[in-house]
Amino acid sequence: MKGLPQNTDYMAGATSVSREQRMKELLQQNAGKIDAKLAVDFLRDRDLPGGIFAGNGHRGSINAFIATHAVVMDLTAGIFYAACPPNGEGKFVAFDVNDFAHELPALTIPADEILTNGEFENFKTAQQALVDGKHALQNSDTNAVLEFAKKAESANPGYYENAVLQGWALLALGQKNEAIESFELALSRHPAFTDEKKAIDEWLREAKAAN
Repeated sequence: MKGLPQNTDYMAGATSVSREQRMKELLQQNAGKIDAKLAVDFLRDRDLPGGIFAGNGHRGSINAFIATHAVVMDLTAGIFYAACPPNGEGKFVAFDVNDFAHELPALTIPADEILTNGEFENFKTAQQALVDGKHALQNSDTNAVLEFAKKAESANPGYYENAVLQGWALLALGQKNEAIESFELALSRHPAFTDEKKAIDEWLREAKAAN
């Protein structure tokens, strides 16, 4: 089924290939020294291929903060690691595969530090700001849209959707040059899906045509 159009179209337009490429990079960089802790680090990796960080929640990264569960299995030692919420960022609790009632606290892998350093909370703040900004746009509250875009960027800098939202607001406010800059910035921030990139290209053309 690899060569079917449904699959090739998905590979070209979605994000699975990006995650596969990043995983291959991590495996190559750490060949011969992978243990359970490093495997957990791989699952928590938030960079794009090439080690590019494009904001938290990017769907092209291995960990886009959307996973409902995560596990690591050490087949040699017979140890199963199960992640606690949220999104693979909580601690990975170790169990003996021959007796799942037998937890192994000494081998449990700690939660990611982003749960305590404020970064994960900032991500959630940014995501809510994007949602609120889109609602404000539907209500033609353009100044509020711009404020929500700035809030999202402050909480999760470098994420392309922040620049898209700002571009919409600036275009609605008649600030064409600034809108063009925002859409160009969004394109430079590695939009996750091909359809998103095409849409941003269209908004950029619209802004330039109105300028």
